[in-house]
Amino acid sequence: MKKSIVEALFDVEFTKGALLFFAQNSPSYLQPEEVVHDKNIYPNKKTFLYFEPIGTIAAIKPWNFPFDLPIWSCIAPALMAGNAVILKPSPLTTKTGELIEDIFLQAGASEGLIQTIIGDDEVGKELVQVEGIDMISFTGSIKTGHSIASECAKMGKKYVLEMGGKDVAIVFPDCDIKTTLNGITMHGFMNNGQVCTSIERLLIHKNIYKEFLDKLILKVKEITPVPFANKNQFLIVRKQLEEAVQTGCHILIGGKNFDEDKNIIEPTILECIDTSLDIWQKESFGPVLAVRSFETVEQVIRLANNSIYGLGASVWTNNIDIFSSLAKKLEVGMVWQNEANLPFLEGVWTGWKQSGFGVSLGKHGTRVYTKIKQISESIF
Repeated sequence: MKKSIVEALFDVEFTKGALLFFAQNSPSYLQPEEVVHDKNIYPNKKTFLYFEPIGTIAAIKPWNFPFDLPIWSCIAPALMAGNAVILKPSPLTTKTGELIEDIFLQAGASEGLIQTIIGDDEVGKELVQVEGIDMISFTGSIKTGHSIASECAKMGKKYVLEMGGKDVAIVFPDCDIKTTLNGITMHGFMNNGQVCTSIERLLIHKNIYKEFLDKLILKVKEITPVPFANKNQFLIVRKQLEEAVQTGCHILIGGKNFDEDKNIIEPTILECIDTSLDIWQKESFGPVLAVRSFETVEQVIRLANNSIYGLGASVWTNNIDIFSSLAKKLEVGMVWQNEANLPFLEGVWTGWKQSGFGVSLGKHGTRVYTKIKQISESIF
């Protein structure tokens, strides 16, 4: 996958934490939950919600986080909820998928409780359509996610979809400049931008626009260009950049030297006022950051929400009133203050709009792998 050692080790550590978290907390999440009735209306009723296993879950997962993502988004909570899991990793990361199965077997999992199946997109389609698979957990493109949702609806199967993002960072004049520069550089270019919650859109208040951009460019210059995981992603990002320049965007750094043999594109920042262009509207999944200024809170809300995606957003300000007001108006599943792309095991990982359907992590990300049954008793 061409992931750096540091990033790969972080993935492993996060996975360890996720496994421990679900092992310790899932039993309480799955306990029967009593419904509180209005005794004036239902004086003789006692009702409980029960969370029962769904059956066999197919986890269709991508190449960018091949080890940790399948485990925390599906395998760990699904197993704790009493299900079996069939993992289909990306064709680019098959060995990691096989390793996951082997690790669980070595840890004492029953034969067949978790299985890895290797194959291309056609194998994924078969998993969705075959009888005996009761639910799909998918991370990937909008196009494939829509297809899965359609097939599952026909067959009455449950599904959880995460379909990418175009995360925005909003920078106010009162932010801590050093913290903000470090955060945007890290979360805009980590893993070569091949992260669903990468910062791909940057909105900077006009009062600090030039000052902040000049400092950000110096930070980005320090990044060593690295290869894409595959040729196709390299070509997608190169095309986006070429079209952006042709339609009036101005490259501030990078974006010119393309190494087609090694699939390398320099970390790039583009100034682009027209937010209808693909560089603003379509997921890049590469080391590319589109930037423009804003003047008012109303304007920045409009610019930020002008997207089919709704995964995450970050607001860089030390003013809690500004943050709280803005966070409630952003059309995304997750909002961070002075931070980005930070998963909380006890929280949720979720997207709005075309970014997804359903949740991962925490209580809700455990119960999503269950069927809820309500049982109501009559007390005499």
